[in-house]
Amino acid sequence: MNKRIPPILSTLRRLQKQQARLLKRVLVTDPLLCGSLSLVMRTCGKPNCHCATTPSHEAWVLATSRQGRSRCQVVRQNDVDEVQQRVAIYKDYRQTLRALEAVATEQKRLLRGLMEERNLHYE
Repeated sequence: MNKRIPPILSTLRRLQKQQARLLKRVLVTDPLLCGSLSLVMRTCGKPNCHCATTPSHEAWVLATSRQGRSRCQVVRQNDVDEVQQRVAIYKDYRQTLRALEAVATEQKRLLRGLMEERNLHYE
């Protein structure tokens, strides 16, 4: 057996355990909201309000994208906490997916290196 294979195997096992942990995080069924939540200053539209000259009313806005089109929705004050939670779950989900992709890339790199090392190169 090649001397380099045992370290590669231990690295692959470690990556496999990491991948399993990440998959558990992704497979949680908590609902999520794909988008970003921002606090913006806006005008209310009343001509005599102090905000008519300078936007000064705070509003939470959820920016989402559906079928390639961007959409912004004002979030009701009562729903802000729940929306923040759901957006945080979405951000964690995306971060976990990126970590899964990194693990898969590293596994592929190791296995390709092992294949190249084992290749006889017929002459």
